[in-house]
Amino acid sequence: MSIKWGRFHEVPHITVRFIGPKHGEEKEKEKDKIKEKEKDSKDKEKDKKTVNGHTFSSIPVVGPISCSQCMKPFTNKDAYTCANCSAFVHKGCRESLASCAKVKMKQPKGSLQAHDTSSLPTVIMRNKPSQPKERPRSAVLLVDETTTTPIFANRRSQQSVSLSKSVSIQNITGVGNDENMSNTWKFLSHSTDSLNKISKVNESTESLTDEGTDMNEGQLLGDFEIDSKQLEAESWSRIIDSKFLKQQKKDVVKRQEVIYELMQTELHHVRTLKIMSDVYSRGMMIDLLFEQQMVEKLFPCLDELISIHSQFFQRILERKKESLVDKSEKNFLIKRIGDVLVNQFSGENAERLKETYGKFCGQHNQSVNYFKDLYAKDKRFQAFVKKKMSSSVVRRLGIPECILLVTQRITKYPVLFQRILQCTKDNEVEQEDLAQSLSLVKDVIGVVDSKVASYEKKVRLNEIYTKTDSKSIMRMKSGQMFAKEDLKRKKLVRDGSVFLKNAAGRLKEVQAVLLTDILVFLQEKDQKYIFASLDQKSTVISLKKLIVREVAHEEKGLFLISMGMKDPEMVEVHASSKEERNSWIQIIQDTINTLNRDEDEGIPSENEEEKKMLDTKARELKEQLQQKDQQILLLLEEKEMIFRDMAECSTPLPEDCSPTHSPRVLFRSNTEEALKGGPLMKSAINEVEILQGLVSGNLGGTLGPTVSSPIEQEGVVSPVSLPRRAETFGGFDSHQMNASKGGEKEEGDDGQDLRRTESDSGLKK
Repeated sequence: MSIKWGRFHEVPHITVRFIGPKHGEEKEKEKDKIKEKEKDSKDKEKDKKTVNGHTFSSIPVVGPISCSQCMKPFTNKDAYTCANCSAFVHKGCRESLASCAKVKMKQPKGSLQAHDTSSLPTVIMRNKPSQPKERPRSAVLLVDETTTTPIFANRRSQQSVSLSKSVSIQNITGVGNDENMSNTWKFLSHSTDSLNKISKVNESTESLTDEGTDMNEGQLLGDFEIDSKQLEAESWSRIIDSKFLKQQKKDVVKRQEVIYELMQTELHHVRTLKIMSDVYSRGMMIDLLFEQQMVEKLFPCLDELISIHSQFFQRILERKKESLVDKSEKNFLIKRIGDVLVNQFSGENAERLKETYGKFCGQHNQSVNYFKDLYAKDKRFQAFVKKKMSSSVVRRLGIPECILLVTQRITKYPVLFQRILQCTKDNEVEQEDLAQSLSLVKDVIGVVDSKVASYEKKVRLNEIYTKTDSKSIMRMKSGQMFAKEDLKRKKLVRDGSVFLKNAAGRLKEVQAVLLTDILVFLQEKDQKYIFASLDQKSTVISLKKLIVREVAHEEKGLFLISMGMKDPEMVEVHASSKEERNSWIQIIQDTINTLNRDEDEGIPSENEEEKKMLDTKARELKEQLQQKDQQILLLLEEKEMIFRDMAECSTPLPEDCSPTHSPRVLFRSNTEEALKGGPLMKSAINEVEILQGLVSGNLGGTLGPTVSSPIEQEGVVSPVSLPRRAETFGGFDSHQMNASKGGEKEEGDDGQDLRRTESDSGLKK
């Protein structure tokens, strides 16, 4: 048995010795391959990290971008950008660029160490008292400037390294003889473990970051911590002394708890708004170089919202400070809060809330859709959002979440106010203020809802207008033509899919668009809307004198009967369900009633409103012109006074003209005071006719023989008698010529010539 066991044991032993070498060689080959792969991967990684920690990739140049190293603009050559710090450099500038600020590089053997001070300048070390809650700080030193000013920024506390000393920054410019280091030293940490970190950061991407928190975010985080210290407890009962708490009644405690919740939620809301402004909005404009319009498209009315809620929160904190009990820093009891709430939701503040939230909430869907498009198409924006969400300030609060929280905030106030009112007893004035504030905030929400609905309808009508074919046109029953452009002049009430029934009994799916005074049916053709065709009937129906009736024995149908013209016209419409049919009937009837009521009360229609707006604008422009005319008049009067002074200096005033005598005014501001040519000419003609009549009356209508007087003998010519107005100048001229040729004429001939009433041949023609 032992021999058999021995043979049995030797068989596998021989087999192992025979197969073993091949198996070992295969394993060695696999190990060699694995080592080669690891070596290749290490070489690749080494190649990537050889350029001071930068990972460069070639990109085309778009826009005026300068090199981060030589500061020269890119021409037609491709730029190289770092995936970590987003620095842009030329191909030849990659090797000379300073180490990447976003990558913590390993120290080479020959580099400076914290304990090796042989090549460092004199550095004064001072003891620093250990403060467990104080954050380490970092300083930026700009050597290029004449004065070295440290700029401090908050940093995250490093628990793994205990710092007991800090570095005094003196003679720091002596470090580094390299050409690249001699330009600027822009970063030096106070911590001893970061003494060897020297980097030159591009201005466009310069940041003091530690785990995603830059300088601005650190300051914002500090502000949040200051505010949250006052409201760090979860509830009011935990922030006050237990002895003081036991002295209060249950209703008082409940009331203070709700007020404290209002304060906390308002703080969180202000925090969200500041994250949207200081982190996302500012970062998009600085880091991504987005235009202001793009940012406002994402965050409309953001500055106004911050102003409104910051002031409201400060007023609540002031009331809390006024309510401190026995000069205690913890114990406070707010007895009056209703007046603050009434002030916030009434008057000018209420109008600001209505306008701001109406616009912000109305553009909610548009802002979210715009964010989704940017996030899907722009990789830089995608990386920016991911980086900001990893920040300790943002706490993974994305842009859509921020927008949603802001839109929901105004709906939280009624619940809080109602709870405060229920817990308020034995104080009638406070109850009245709380009830009034509750009513005011509901009014504000109602107006905001209407503005949001109006904005959404406006957007929807614009979509319908854009999709409608510009060549499509429809004649209404009244003969008026209705085209695509008429849609923009109306306001949308409702739209939806319905069915029109033709004479053959077939149903045709169309899009019903109910406007303020017209109901339009559109059908889709080639991805465009055109006016629907229905048995030679108009599918643009006026709501004036329109009757809406249910179809008998048809729960989904309704009749639209136009009674305005001689021949009534009826259109049968079917909805998708009975409830939908009833909804259409109700809303069409309400719109008709509103239209009739507006006409009875004299409320102008949309066209009249547009005309009224134009008249108002014209009146305003006219007033502006009058103001400009008044300014011109004042300038001209000043100029006239200067000319008058110059005239007085050159020629003295007459004796009969007193200094106070005001000459004729040359410039007038009112057109009614200005002299008009027509009346002046008429008055001059009247005066001439009066003088003519006097002269003709004195002469008796004839040219009698003149007796030479002593004056004539002296050579003075006597005045000649003028003809009357009925006589022509042609006849008078011929008469004078004949008189001059013939010397003396007979008396009868002269009288006959002067009394001619016929006009000459030239005037007859």
